Amino acid sequence: MRYLPLIAVITILLASACAPDPGFEAVIETIGGVEWIRNPAEPKYPERSLTLEEELVIDGRDASGNTLLFQPTGFLVDADDDILIFDHEDQQVKVFDRDGVYLRSFGGFGQGPGEFQNVIDLDSLPDGRIIFLDTAVRRTSVFGPGCIFQRSHPWRGFHMDILLAGADYYIVDETVFMQPPRFMVKKIGLDGDEILSFGEFTPPGIRMVREGETVYSITVPDLPSSKFASDPQRERLYHCLNERFLIEVYDSQGRLFRRIERPYTAVPFTREDAERFYASHDRNQDKIYGKLARQVDLPRVKTVTDYMLVDDVGNLWVRTQETSEQDGRELTAYDIFDADGIYTSRVWLGSVPALLIRGKMYARITDEEGYRVIKRLRMTWSD
Repeated sequence: MRYLPLIAVITILLASACAPDPGFEAVIETIGGVEWIRNPAEPKYPERSLTLEEELVIDGRDASGNTLLFQPTGFLVDADDDILIFDHEDQQVKVFDRDGVYLRSFGGFGQGPGEFQNVIDLDSLPDGRIIFLDTAVRRTSVFGPGCIFQRSHPWRGFHMDILLAGADYYIVDETVFMQPPRFMVKKIGLDGDEILSFGEFTPPGIRMVREGETVYSITVPDLPSSKFASDPQRERLYHCLNERFLIEVYDSQGRLFRRIERPYTAVPFTREDAERFYASHDRNQDKIYGKLARQVDLPRVKTVTDYMLVDDVGNLWVRTQETSEQDGRELTAYDIFDADGIYTSRVWLGSVPALLIRGKMYARITDEEGYRVIKRLRMTWSD
């Protein structure tokens, strides 16, 4: 752990004021019972700026240099600002206080109650309980106050992501592996019973390639697929089929009540992008994938987004495919929409935020030595 008080990392956008664009005008209308918000291409506050100050780095080592974290993956921040980090290496949750001091661990590898084999996602319920998806044993586990195991239930389908966690339910994706695969979103009770289905959506872009008598699957970048983000405080689920900038908003009962649009020019899929795709498959131990990757038709343009998240005041952050350089660092543009669907601002970030809570940005990054670390940064807006 390293505690770094008030070290400025980067000012995302320089600005002297945060006045609204006098020409900004969103068109809002209701069509078929659904509110449509058609935003202009530029945000309402084009000069708004964000400054990030690095406060804390949890690198998995204590004051004596002993290793505490090996393969940190998902993490949460609770109401006391304690940071709960899941370690894939030993299938444990490591708990650190707000200053990065290690407190305790729970979980562990196994098949018994309160044990894990391959946790793929975790999330917190409004009352502070934590739920875990374990793909190896195909079950959901619930832990209560004091990190005490409470209950678990098996899956009827196959889940990969918790999309939204409510008081007595959670919403997950469910994949049926057939050709082509089916990809659905369902609301599940904490007893494991299905409450309702949001319907069928578009799965990640996969292409099937035949080599002799064997059929291989290859994930192809920038094919249209469904991306999700959630607002647990308002119990909303955001969905974008990312071939265009159109975001659907559902309530927890599966009702589509809003659509959000803005004009967007697609970013070209370049030769450099293709070479990175080929190189990623060349590194596969099964060398057939490097050959098959070159048989796949790659897209001409990139999709609008591959990631969205909602902060704790209801702003939707949409990571676009637009990039730029600042001081030798590659930055990516994030479009921000308020809880009413209005395109308010755009910022450029050098790392991917995993959580935006209580004025802090939490991110999981890889440091210069190749280790995964958790960073906390203070967020200061120009207004």
